[in-house]
Amino acid sequence: MDESGTLELSGGTTHFVFLGLSIPADSWKSKDAEISAIKRRYQLRDEEIHTPWIARRYQEQDVISNFRDLTYDRRRLVVKTEREARLTHRAAVHGLPKTKTLRKNFAKTAAYIHLTLTERHKLLSELADAISKWEDCFIFAEATDKTAFRGVPPATPPFEEGFTQVVSRFHRRLDSAGELGLLVQDSNPTISRRLTELMRRFYVD
Repeated sequence: MDESGTLELSGGTTHFVFLGLSIPADSWKSKDAEISAIKRRYQLRDEEIHTPWIARRYQEQDVISNFRDLTYDRRRLVVKTEREARLTHRAAVHGLPKTKTLRKNFAKTAAYIHLTLTERHKLLSELADAISKWEDCFIFAEATDKTAFRGVPPATPPFEEGFTQVVSRFHRRLDSAGELGLLVQDSNPTISRRLTELMRRFYVD
């Protein structure tokens, strides 16, 4: 399970999405191996796949001559150099605090700077194609349009509502199939206590 979007009603994104991917226990290893093989081809073996950060254009690559012809290691080096130059220039012109957002964006995309935009799109396409063939898997999701609240906090916050809906649907799926299942949440220390409290609502002795 994982979430996308900001929780604040007025911040960052218009939507908050909570999603769960159901994978049979007897096939998850082969599926994990399939995804890992794709990632290794792009030298992303131990990296998480964050689609929004992968799919965007990196301006630094556009100003580097013959970027596509460089090796992966060389690409990393020249992009890092270009980014440091941009940070230095922005700090000199606007002050160090103005580099905070740019530095954050660079950190979010650091794992992918050795890939061209075309290669990154190809990576995402290969991953999507692989997952689309998993006929024994199911996706459960809840999308909340935060603009519908018009700035007034709802009785049930988007996170709690999304989590409840996804877990309930997963439970109904297991119940109808007469099976047991295990929930695994994406690692997020900032909301671990919140998740524990939510899960206690679903616990049956």
